[in-house]
Amino acid sequence: MEIGVYTFGELAPDPTTGRTSPGERIHDLIEEIVLADEVGLDVFGVGEHHRPDFAVSAPAVVLAAAAARNRIARERGFSPLDRDSFDTSRSLRGANFVGSPQEVIDKILFQHGIFGHDRFLLQMIGGGMPHTQVMHSIELLGTVVAPAVRTALGGPRPGR
Repeated sequence: MEIGVYTFGELAPDPTTGRTSPGERIHDLIEEIVLADEVGLDVFGVGEHHRPDFAVSAPAVVLAAAAARNRIARERGFSPLDRDSFDTSRSLRGANFVGSPQEVIDKILFQHGIFGHDRFLLQMIGGGMPHTQVMHSIELLGTVVAPAVRTALGGPRPGR
């Protein structure tokens, strides 16, 4: 199974730094792509928006900049969840992948048992999550979650 992440390059301010400029977001995005490659993820998707609250209007440019450093080349608009809705959304049958690496592993494998999909992309970048937490989450996805899922499914890393 291919495992990766994707983003639309939203400009939500990092709550720890307050940064919101497109240049800083693109810089952070390149770091996220490089880390995703370094920790062994297979895919890093970059979506396109042509609005002032998104930094990426030309994904190919961002991916070309990242490709110079490695091989991998939001509008959310949801209303806030109450605690019961949040807990339901992060349950095994819910939509969100929130929790420990083991909880994410279990949920990916649970969904694979239902859908038999061969690619899993997680949108973890956005919503004002601090860049340091995004980087840590990418690291855990690539070093803990992806290897465990691949082992459980009995296959080598795709394309390698």
